[in-house]
Amino acid sequence: MARELTLRELRQNPTSAIDAVEDGEVVVITRRNRPVADLVPHRRRRGATPDEFAALLARTTVDDGWAEELAHQRSGESRDHWGDDA
Repeated sequence: MARELTLRELRQNPTSAIDAVEDGEVVVITRRNRPVADLVPHRRRRGATPDEFAALLARTTVDDGWAEELAHQRSGESRDHWGDDA
């Protein structure tokens, strides 16, 4: 269950809200008895950093036939399949 705080309570004592969020609690901020914002615990972002991604790409081998397939596709006429004249 989320803890509710009025905007006024948050202004008067922001530390209590931050402490609750730090402990894993969700704090709902209300104004005139209407929820206006949620304070939620920070989550570490998932995925690779740009440096990790670059290292992964450097270790990845290219399919031998890829360059040939790409050249073949580029040599043909292209058109917009989603355009008005399709």
